[in-house]
Amino acid sequence: MSNHPMNTVIRNIILPAILIAFINACDRHDHHVAPASVNIEILKPQTGLAYGPGDSVKMHINITSPAPMHGYELHITRLSDNKEVYYKEKDLHEKDCNIREFWMYNENCNSEMELEIIAHIDHEGNTSSKKTKFYCH
Repeated sequence: MSNHPMNTVIRNIILPAILIAFINACDRHDHHVAPASVNIEILKPQTGLAYGPGDSVKMHINITSPAPMHGYELHITRLSDNKEVYYKEKDLHEKDCNIREFWMYNENCNSEMELEIIAHIDHEGNTSSKKTKFYCH
């Protein structure tokens, strides 16, 4: 029975494939990254810049981590009423992330705005974040 062709297939193909898939799976405990070791650089929007109706608020953000991150969230909040006007999240498993997004400002209000980027370092809920403020009028 040990020489049955199906046993050979299981032993030589199926079991190694399962082992490889298990090794390459997203491991929740293999990377312990301190939030301070994650570098977040917000290139755009520049702090204090003002936008008018119809302007595109360009977001250029670079995130680097010593180990693959789980993902990120982008939030733009109108601070006059704490209303979130833009939100995006992305799942990724990379050490370096170059974010290039934009938000079209289509309102006519005078308010300070806040962009927050939250890098999800792992699956345990550890994060690193950075904020910048700009104005819409």
